[in-house]
Amino acid sequence: MKPVIPLFMLLLMSLVSCQNNRSNQQPNNNVPEALEENNSYEILSKRGYEDLLEKLYKDLAAKDSDLIKLEKMIAVLNESKADSAEAFTYFNERNTTFYQDARAHLNQIADSSLREIAEQSVQASLQKYNASVSKHKSILTEIDTNKITLNDLHLMIKISRAMAVMEKYQKSNKPSTKPLEGYLQKVNEAKKYADSLARK
Repeated sequence: MKPVIPLFMLLLMSLVSCQNNRSNQQPNNNVPEALEENNSYEILSKRGYEDLLEKLYKDLAAKDSDLIKLEKMIAVLNESKADSAEAFTYFNERNTTFYQDARAHLNQIADSSLREIAEQSVQASLQKYNASVSKHKSILTEIDTNKITLNDLHLMIKISRAMAVMEKYQKSNKPSTKPLEGYLQKVNEAKKYADSLARK
């Protein structure tokens, strides 16, 4: 049986060489916390997946005065919308319920002529009510439309700002190919030696 110690030694040397090459690479001190190799943040944590883009943006938003202002504005809007619309929402729900109940009562009128008169009266009242709150509903519709646009813009800002950080990270922290090339060379040497042993 042919000895396999030389092959083992070659593989061991390859591993040591790669580790040495990695340790010789100079770390970049400007790496964001979310991108550091040994920090407490992990993309896949025990709590489940954590969004790296959100983490990068959160770090930026904690330091950038413009982003701090934007996030505060959005937080205030999210907290105050319900309060702003609460009074009208309750008022409109009460009126909507009333007209629904009125229509149900119309069906209980046996005389068709009287039912038609009552139905016209209810319909006229409903139209009058809708006209009186048309401005309220128009404003609510505009709020919803603008909130959707605001959300889209917010997402665009998150993506663009976080992407700028990633592109900077890519430029300044891309590892050298030397460790890979060195390891490939050792693999090829080990493969060549193993091949020579297999053919004996």
